Formats: sequence, C-alpha cells, structure tokens
Amino acid sequence: MIIEAPLATTRMACPDTASSTQEDTVLRLLSDRVTIDFDPVAELMILTREADRITLAPIVAGRDRSEGNPPGVFTAGYVNVFGLEGPLNIRQEATTTSAIVTRVLAGTLLRNLGCESREDRDWCQISFIDASGLTGWAAAEYLQPAPALVRAKDGVFDRIGGLSCSIPQDGSAQDCDFGLARDGGHSAALMIYRPDGGTSLLGFIDGRFSMAFEDGAPIAGFESTSEGDTLTVTGEGARYEVPTALLEHTLE
Repeated sequence: MIIEAPLATTRMACPDTASSTQEDTVLRLLSDRVTIDFDPVAELMILTREADRITLAPIVAGRDRSEGNPPGVFTAGYVNVFGLEGPLNIRQEATTTSAIVTRVLAGTLLRNLGCESREDRDWCQISFIDASGLTGWAAAEYLQPAPALVRAKDGVFDRIGGLSCSIPQDGSAQDCDFGLARDGGHSAALMIYRPDGGTSLLGFIDGRFSMAFEDGAPIAGFESTSEGDTLTVTGEGARYEVPTALLEHTLE
C-alpha cells in the first residue's frame, strides 16, 4: 500500500534539544510517500521510503490490568518473544540474580506454564515446544500472547484432522490433513497439508476467511463462499472445504 497524501508529524518542543537519530528517521519517512507492508504472521508493519525503514510492532502489556480486556500474557497458553533486539535471558528462577538457563531471540514461540508478580517485575514460567524439555522463567514484559497464525506456522495446533480439498495438478476431490490453531480472541489459523507436498495456511476472523499463504508466502486472489455448514475457500486453482463448526469453536 502506498500513502499518497502528505503526512503531518509533530514533536514536543524542547528548546536546545537536538532530535535523536530515530526521530530524524521518522521525520524523513513521513515527509513524503511511504510504502507500508504488513506481515500478519509476525504482526509487524514495515514503513519504507528510499533508504529509511522502520518496523512497527504491537505493544502488549505484560499483565492484564482489568477485566474485559483481550487476554494478556498472564492467561495465554502460548507466548512469543518480542520487544528487544538482542536475546532474552531464560532464568532458572523468577529473579534477575538467578542462573541463566539459555537465551532466545525475538519471535521464539514458547509454552506458557504460568505467570507470577514479584517485587521487581512480572515473570512467566515457560517451556520450549521442541524436544529439549527445557523450562525456565522469562520477564513478562518481553512476552506477548502468540497469535493463531504464528502457532500454526510453527506447527503448534489445538486440533488436527482432515478435510475435502482439490489442487491445480489434480482437480478431483481428495483428503487433506490439517492442523488448527486458535487464539484467545475470535481468530483461527488452518494449516493444510496438500497431497502435492505443499502447504496452505488460511486465516479466519470471527469464522470468516481473511487471508491465505502458500508454502509460507502470502498470496492474493483467494475468496470464500458459505453454503450450509461448509465454508469453501478457493484460489490459485485450489479448493478447500472447511466445516464451519471447526471455526465456530474459536468463539468458545
């Protein structure tokens, strides 16, 4: 998407205070046309203009402050690391003086075993989703609830099964295996394993189709139609028949 109209920028007036390098970059970016790219899997927005580039990430509070807010890190079953450039320390106990078990990079998906509030900060006990069996404690401010698309991309599912599908190489109906990931809101992600060995990742919001990826790359041209208890998603010569009950389960 290209923003054509002029963009206004404001900065608090501070006499005799030079702007920072980051502020200079923002001002250059917003002085003219800006190219905006959105990565729905990583939930990142990238603003680019000539040699300048800024990546925007959502800010998620480390704990739930009031009832009625979307589920925060304290209640999330899975979390991913965000908000820092270097690695995050995973410690043996919930304190900064405890031994470091390992370090993980931003974007790492972890299972959340529970969070606690301590005097210095909030901590979450986590475990790795691989076969290492490692567990430890991470500072909650560097964790955010993992969206369904992120979990599906990493193969962490709430449900597995099969559905009717067809692919361009063979237009006949076949069975495709799938894995379904849900988040705490109204969204779901369906990873479909095609008979040709490829994958299709479909995103849904409130039971409605929203986006598609094939073999990890976002693609356009997909659309959906609903008939009875089936939502049919088609595009690029492929066809997937998704039971609506599978998606309605995300609202529970």
